[in-house]
Formats: sequence, structure tokens, C-alpha cells
Amino acid sequence: NFLSKACKEKGIPIKTNTQAAGFITESRDGKKTITGVRAVLNNAPIEFKANSGVIIATGGFTANQKLCSQLDPRLKNMKFTGSPCATGDIFKAVEEVGGQLKDLEEIQCNLGPVQKFSHRSGYHTDVKRHILVNNEGKRFVAEDGLRDVLRDAVLSQPEGEVFILVDSDGFQDLSSRFQQNGAASESLGYGWKANSVKELAEKMKVSPANLEEALSQYNAAVDSKKDVFGREAWMLVKKIEKPPFYATKARMAIHYTMGGIVIDTQARVLDKDSQPIEHLYAAGEATTGVHGTNRVGGNGILDAFVFGRIAGESAATHK
Repeated sequence: NFLSKACKEKGIPIKTNTQAAGFITESRDGKKTITGVRAVLNNAPIEFKANSGVIIATGGFTANQKLCSQLDPRLKNMKFTGSPCATGDIFKAVEEVGGQLKDLEEIQCNLGPVQKFSHRSGYHTDVKRHILVNNEGKRFVAEDGLRDVLRDAVLSQPEGEVFILVDSDGFQDLSSRFQQNGAASESLGYGWKANSVKELAEKMKVSPANLEEALSQYNAAVDSKKDVFGREAWMLVKKIEKPPFYATKARMAIHYTMGGIVIDTQARVLDKDSQPIEHLYAAGEATTGVHGTNRVGGNGILDAFVFGRIAGESAATHK
């Protein structure tokens, strides 16, 4: 990719199979200064010296099921949607040098696959095109709500399982990846396609009358711009009425961690007294404070790019 190509052109080595274990520190003018990283390469200890600084860009801890479930017991055994490398292992090393962690309990969830499967349909990615119903075939929440509101509403349903519904237009507007995932959910038995709402309900094993009423009320809300669950008027623009209809079963998955390493506007890692630790920087999901406690979808990449660049500039110019 672009970044690895740039590193190669500048002669910057990229070490794989290398796990950071801690930081090398020195005392300069009475201040603790980070001068490198202790790591493990192929089960052998290795050290990397830093001329200007060390930048932490290890992501969050969505893959750390033990920690997530300790912070929120409702997340026990919940799947995650991110990288398996996002374990938060670096946090221990940050605390060892006096770094401040905050808001670890603020864990964002998003709709994912049912428990024994790995694919998520992605039918929910366009809020204007879908509705959510429970195992009675009834809507239970405004689908454009904040992610913590959606999380709590879905987790309150029996077994934490719900259905996502779209029509033909909604399905065609999905990316090819999510269309393929939708097809996979059908073949695996937790997704369905039908030419009528009644037929779809029967395949889903929910009340046809309830599902037809849910769609009828929703489509009427698109006309009136008033939704009984409080969906915003600007999110009431697309009716769900064109066959074939699609549905997939879903449950919440750990998606993004709001908490992490406390930084300042220069991406410097702060200590317990909110003072910068010399030559230590952090960016991206490993940090906290950029998004508050409820990240807006899509802003994770923006955060990584903006504060990644700030961290790089800060490290390069700080003597």
C-alpha cells in the first residue's frame, strides 16, 4: 500500500512478528524520557532505539474479550468486527511509564453476525434503507439512534438477537461485499429472501401480521416525516416496499473502543498529572478523548490520519 511503499523508498524497515513489550526510559533534566522500545522478535528480546520519539499506533482493544467483558459483563462472549491484533497489550507498558488511561469502559458496539457465524450482512450500513425488528416482527428502536442507544436496545431483546430488513432497492444500494455477505447469510441459514412480506415473515418465523404492520407504519412515517420511535425526519426518505425483500438475523458485536491513552493536541501521551511524557506519542483508536464516549461512524479513519500525522510531526520536531 501507499504507506509501506513510502517506507521502502525512504529505507524505513518494517518489522513483522515483533511484539512491543515495554519502553526504554532515561532521566533527562529530572524528567522521564522515552528513548526506545523493548520488544520480542521470534521469541527473542530485542531493543529499538528512538532518535526523536516513539509513536503508539496499535489500535484499540476490541479483540480483548477478557478485558471487554470485565468492563461490561454484557459483552461476554461477544464477537468483534475489527482486527484480531487490537488487544490493548500496550496499555500495560504505558502505565508502567506513568501514562494515563481513561474511559476504558466506553465500548462501542455495532450490528454483527449471530453467534456461530463470522459474516455480517451489512444491511444496516445505510440507515435510510433498513429497519430493525425483534423476534415478534415488531420495530423497537429508532434505527438512526446513537450507537450506545442501539446497543442497549438490541441487548435488551431476547437472546440479544434481532432482524435487519431491506427491500430490493436497499439491497442493490449495498456494496458488492455486503451483497455477497447477504447471500452468504442466506446459504448459511440466518438470512432470507422473499417476494412478499408475508413469505419473508414465515421464513423468519415471526408473526406475518406484525411484520406487515411494522413495514406499513414505517412507510407511513416516510410520508408524514413522523416516526413513533423518534427517527429523524431526514432519515425518513426511503420506503421499504419493493420486492424481493431481504432479512438477516443479527446481534451486537464489539466494534470500537472509546477509551485508551490520554493525549494532548500535539498527540503527546500524558501522565497521571496530565503532563506530557517526553518523546512518547499516540494516535488512533489506542487513544481517548477525540470522539468523546460515542464515536460517529466513519470518523475512526479520520482520527488515525489526522493524529497520526500530528504525532509524526511532533516526534520529528521535538528535540
